[in-house]
Amino acid sequence: MNKEELEENASNVKEATQIIRNLIPQISSVGEVAQNFSHVHNQLLEEIRGMRNDFNRHFDLIDSHFDFMDILNKSKTWRFKFMIVLNNLKNMRQEEQSIHLAFAVS
Repeated sequence: MNKEELEENASNVKEATQIIRNLIPQISSVGEVAQNFSHVHNQLLEEIRGMRNDFNRHFDLIDSHFDFMDILNKSKTWRFKFMIVLNNLKNMRQEEQSIHLAFAVS
């Protein structure tokens, strides 16, 4: 290699080094965003679990104070409300599963 080629190579190395130094803060920012996203995801899952636990607790209270099958047999309104509650619980489970799936894919 002659002197000009060596100087050109040295210049290329300096340029590449500068590009890498400029990218380091951006890479760190991406890592922070990913970490924050993970934190928010975990908080959301905790919130969903809390809502499900609250629902289960309320459902247990209703079940312990009333003979639920008797109410359902006597009242179409209760039957309708009960079906809505069951549908809401099913939707909550589907949302939780879709959140897990979304994070598993990403």
